[in-house]
Amino acid sequence: LYKNNGNKKEVLVDGIRVILIEPCNTKYLKPKFYFNSRLVKKEIKKIKPDVVNVIDNPAMVLATANIKIPTVYTIHGIKSIEAKLWKGRDFLSHQAEGILEKYFLKKYKRFIAISPYVKNIIESKDYKNNVIYEVPNALSEKCLNYLRGDKPEEDIFTIVNIGTYTHLKSQHILLEVLSELEGKIQFKCILCGNSDDRKYFEYLRSFKSKITNLEISEAKTQDEIYTLMSMSSLMLHTSKQENTPMVFLEAFAMKLPIISSKVGGIDYLLRNDKYGTTYNYGDKEQIKNLIIDFYNNREKYNDKAEKAYQ
Repeated sequence: LYKNNGNKKEVLVDGIRVILIEPCNTKYLKPKFYFNSRLVKKEIKKIKPDVVNVIDNPAMVLATANIKIPTVYTIHGIKSIEAKLWKGRDFLSHQAEGILEKYFLKKYKRFIAISPYVKNIIESKDYKNNVIYEVPNALSEKCLNYLRGDKPEEDIFTIVNIGTYTHLKSQHILLEVLSELEGKIQFKCILCGNSDDRKYFEYLRSFKSKITNLEISEAKTQDEIYTLMSMSSLMLHTSKQENTPMVFLEAFAMKLPIISSKVGGIDYLLRNDKYGTTYNYGDKEQIKNLIIDFYNNREKYNDKAEKAYQ
């Protein structure tokens, strides 16, 4: 992977030489935003590739915007939607990404959309002349190695939530509901993610005094996250906005039941509650009732997880 010392990862795929350059972690109004873009552009000129594939990272967009090499843009989600809802830390960064998105949707002509939902959003923005290739199931087969088995009845009911710690992910809603269920049902709750908003992360940690069996961990390796998911009873997602959360596809591959807020591309992923169960964002009473229903009647939720796996 690309580092400042020039190290890269090179692989051969079906006779095609692929060189991976790591996307830069960028922050608006910080010098390394521009510096990293120049560094990547310099590296691309040195490699002299036949084709460049760039993901939706601002520094990479700037680096490849004016190179005279055929470029394919892989887009995971729609930044402008998130920018409208974002608050707190990195607000300016998200607004900048929303503005850049409008630029690259006009600049680039060839796209890989990580899901049909994203493809439909791009097409609805009147960029119909673009060539958009849709990836309907962007999932590593590695997930299938963590297939979740039938959990014994004596195992504790475990709820897992995977995602960065920000107001947009709204983990506090889940913890507020669980604090009301404390002592009424036996459960364990595990939150796992990156603490992008440190203040919000500390606020979530304050719930440890209200919920006995609560674990809030920061970033783990992908294997550790997969192991955690495979040992859980239920994934409960609380986001205010989502595009195509890859963690859902990973849950499908493990037969992990999903209960989630009905926002963004989630309804499409869950096929109108065929592969999981949705609720209206922020409806704590609905979340509480779904948790209790799952606790007492897991069979119908497991049936949906089985369909998602298939």
